[in-house]
Amino acid sequence: MQGFFTRPAGYDKDPLSPALFLLAADFLSQGLDRLFAAHPTMFYQAPGRIRVSHLAYADDFMIFTTTCRQNIELLRDFLWAYELVSSQLINGSKSSFIVGRQASSLQTQAVQDVLGYQLKHLPVTYLGVPLYKGNRKACLFDSIISRWGDMLQGWAMTNLSHGGRLALTRSVLQATPMHLLQVIHPPKSVLITIERIFNGFFWRLYNGRKHIHWSSWAKACFSMAEGGLGVRSLADYVRAFSMKLWGRFRDKSSLWSEYLHGRYCRNLHPTIVPYNRNHSSVWHRLCRIRDVAEPFLFWTLGEGSVSFWHNNRLDEKPLA
Repeated sequence: MQGFFTRPAGYDKDPLSPALFLLAADFLSQGLDRLFAAHPTMFYQAPGRIRVSHLAYADDFMIFTTTCRQNIELLRDFLWAYELVSSQLINGSKSSFIVGRQASSLQTQAVQDVLGYQLKHLPVTYLGVPLYKGNRKACLFDSIISRWGDMLQGWAMTNLSHGGRLALTRSVLQATPMHLLQVIHPPKSVLITIERIFNGFFWRLYNGRKHIHWSSWAKACFSMAEGGLGVRSLADYVRAFSMKLWGRFRDKSSLWSEYLHGRYCRNLHPTIVPYNRNHSSVWHRLCRIRDVAEPFLFWTLGEGSVSFWHNNRLDEKPLA
């Protein structure tokens, strides 16, 4: 886009800058799609029918490809061409790559030599959420819990009344982990630890000095009409977000949903797919909630994508 748009002082505050950023991001995304379509061997061979070349969020791109040196060089040349055309430089110091367990040291070194990015290993934290492979472990959330503890340490030193602490707990503390709980299901021990932090802050636990807890956090997690403090249990949030996630999965309106359908369901209805311990933690979460969430979903006949035997049709129950 060089030569078509001038860059005045205060470019970041220019009203056109968001539109220009979207144009550049869309150009990069479509260019990656064309590159992978022209070279199918670049696709990472993941289980399932849906092949994904990349994912994007804001100005971050996550590209999935093989460790073949020829494919890595094709990707590097494309990124160089993108920098030349868009005048946007890729920050190599902030860019990294992750390889699978089957990748050899020679393949890893080849990727590092061609791209020049640093090697990272799972788990990593992205947007405040740990990305990992395998079983859920409480230690994956230690850094997140410590950040919340550091944030509360400053608040705990202030002479807030219980009313002020309750207002902070409702508006800030309980809103902080919402993004985490939507995309991942932490172990029960992590939820208990977080709620202990909330409880300690409300009853003025700081500097190692304990104060009397006149009520447990479980009793506080009710509405005021029921004798509680109007706060919610994190387990209830996880359950609600799991049901919402099941609805988005059944809707099949996103790449994420289509990928999970292609990987786990194949030709089976999602409600009868057998549960396997080797499946991902996201699929485990969906399987645990599907019997609860599915009766609340109702479908109308239309394009022929509704199962006559397993889906609820309006106010009628499925035949199976």
